[in-house]
Amino acid sequence: MSFSPDGKTVATASKDCTVKIWGLDGKQLHTLYGYGDAIKSVSFSPDSKRIATSSSGKTVKLWSHDGRELQTLKGHKKQVRSVSFSPDGNRIATASNDNTVILWSCDGSELKTIEGHKAPINSVTFSPDGNIIATASEDGTVKLWSLNGKGKELQTLYGHEAQVTSVSFSLDGTIIATASNDTTAKLWSLVRNKLNVSSTNNSHLDGDVLNSDRNTIFTDSGNETPKLRSLDEYQLQSFVGHNATVRSVTFSPNGNNVVTASIDKTIKLWDLNGQKLKTFQGHDKQVRSASFSPDGNMIVTASSDMTAKLWNLNGEEIKTFLGHSATVRNACFSPDGNMIATASSDKTVKLWSLNGQELRTLQGHSTTVTSVSFSPNGNMIATASSDKTVKLWSLEGRELQTLQGHSTTVRSVRFSPDGNTIATASSDKTVKLWSPDGSILQTLYGHSNQIRSVTFSPDGKTIATASEDGTVKLWSCDGKELQTLYGHNCAVYSISFSPNQPILASSDSNGRVILWDLESLALEELRGLELPELLQCGFDWLRDYLNNNPNVEQGDRNLCRDWYLQ
Repeated sequence: MSFSPDGKTVATASKDCTVKIWGLDGKQLHTLYGYGDAIKSVSFSPDSKRIATSSSGKTVKLWSHDGRELQTLKGHKKQVRSVSFSPDGNRIATASNDNTVILWSCDGSELKTIEGHKAPINSVTFSPDGNIIATASEDGTVKLWSLNGKGKELQTLYGHEAQVTSVSFSLDGTIIATASNDTTAKLWSLVRNKLNVSSTNNSHLDGDVLNSDRNTIFTDSGNETPKLRSLDEYQLQSFVGHNATVRSVTFSPNGNNVVTASIDKTIKLWDLNGQKLKTFQGHDKQVRSASFSPDGNMIVTASSDMTAKLWNLNGEEIKTFLGHSATVRNACFSPDGNMIATASSDKTVKLWSLNGQELRTLQGHSTTVTSVSFSPNGNMIATASSDKTVKLWSLEGRELQTLQGHSTTVRSVRFSPDGNTIATASSDKTVKLWSPDGSILQTLYGHSNQIRSVTFSPDGKTIATASEDGTVKLWSCDGKELQTLYGHNCAVYSISFSPNQPILASSDSNGRVILWDLESLALEELRGLELPELLQCGFDWLRDYLNNNPNVEQGDRNLCRDWYLQ
């Protein structure tokens, strides 16, 4: 169905192979015949004088507003799913199951064919200024194309986890709205390169409407009440300053600062308001990771220039660690702060004293070592590798255990705060939880692309994962997916929990860092629960405190127990 721009008529498309034109009083004005196939799309020209229709066949027809057939556009090899006029009415864009968009002049001549999607295209639309085309495809992406040149692809928007069914621009052209079979609608800002999402539950999303204030969106899932959602929901801060992928983001031990490492060769220190405090320069190639010392007074960085560097918070280089023969991919401090471990593409892990002395080399992986982590008590080291394994080592360099189960590169490894669980993230799109004896406790499924990073919350009850599918996911330690955080429109590389606040930091391949308000997320999860469920949540949170705090009176210790016995 489509309204004419002058607001006087409505066109409806039907499986009976006709298009009908109606007055707003419900009177049928015209019926357009000429197809032997079901009509898939109908669109008015900006002046309301022409109508374009597409069908299950391979053609598009142009009609006068009084029902005369003007032109048949032939060029697609398969069904045409969507048709759209340019704002000036001089061009028409058609999207097809043949994975292409064709741009036409209004006299029916083909101007250009735009190719790039890997699956059928569901929707095509022009920007308000007519300079850009947006396309939505079954390949799960939205693409933006320039019409000033030769249909050059400007950008691919990643983030949906299923086919994208619809795409439209806001009236000022600064925001794009998309709807997908993954049950989400997403807003993408062309000005700030920012993605915002409103999610619905258990249903394909067929439509989206931008509100006039441009700060909210209505979403309709077909079987639920449409919801008005804030664009900046849950996002506390977005850090902008790097001009390339941010490989690593880490909170300081006191939770007041964040350090980021980028392939732009720099490290940046930030406060939580997004203010850049210091830029560290000294590496000759991309910086792969950055970590604080336990006391928060130093930072260690790893780089593709085959070195690790130690810095003070003023950005002054204290020491350069030389010894690896290939990219240093990861570096971290031991819990007591007296030792540094580095993981390298030269297949080794090295342990160093803070004065730069190499203490020992751990050899055993058959290819690149991607990640290294100390156990909380500092007695064990875990390493992840492109050889699909994780290895556990003693501080003396003795190999204790090899964890096998992933089907491809293991990107990240972390110990739980109590040291009893090891989490590994892999390019096979899964996270695995292991006991230190090598047995698999859980496998977490849910991401649609390789997982770059995994970490535990400070209390050990929540796991966060970052993926190239553009999302961050939160999980319980028993493997239940708690929440998906949408906000990046590209691969997410790194995540870090604040040590003392309900905040999560994530970084992406566009050079952006987002801080997430986990407290608001928790409150959102509670909305709509009945009183017994709310009480149970409250008692779950209080139980450990009542049982273990020495200042709690004996009579109060039974509050939670009495509830569970009811």
